[in-house]
Amino acid sequence: MFFQALFAFALIAVANSCGPASGRLLQNPTFTFSFAPPVSWTFYTQNGTATLVPYPGQVTSQAAALQNAEQAIDNAIFYALREVGYSSVGWSWTISGYNPTSILVVADSDTTNAVGGTYVPTLPGSRATTVYAVRTGTAAPYGKTDYVNSLTVAVKGPTFYYESAWNDLANYVFNRLTIENGVKFWSGITIA
Repeated sequence: MFFQALFAFALIAVANSCGPASGRLLQNPTFTFSFAPPVSWTFYTQNGTATLVPYPGQVTSQAAALQNAEQAIDNAIFYALREVGYSSVGWSWTISGYNPTSILVVADSDTTNAVGGTYVPTLPGSRATTVYAVRTGTAAPYGKTDYVNSLTVAVKGPTFYYESAWNDLANYVFNRLTIENGVKFWSGITIA
């Protein structure tokens, strides 16, 4: 009788994972993606030049930038779990791969400081400003190269879910980070 009850519980857990269910059964997948960070996920430490200050929204330490990124991802995952109807009990995740470095973000309108090696923000007025490119070259007009970072979230769920359910969760995380935090994704979220 015990094994029948255990088997029935396992069927209910898998059946509740999401429909229509497709793909592999996974319990602890990793989500990996490439992105350009919002300004709040970056920091700038002044190098003694009074005219070069952190861009509005930038923090002044790597720890604060990383904390902002982790809090945004935590909030996006909690939101995604709620949207797909899962309890957050029994879930955990580890964020790795993103190590903010001190960068000087300068608007294109600042013709004095917008030089090679500085970073380009999206236009002001958006919900969250994103640092999407780095200026290249040694003289104007400067080229721009995409500012690409990578991040991995290792998720531990309380049970197995079909890959389609993990895709639903990843889509909610993707949307939340894009809309609420201004993350610019250079790739989709890969589930492994």
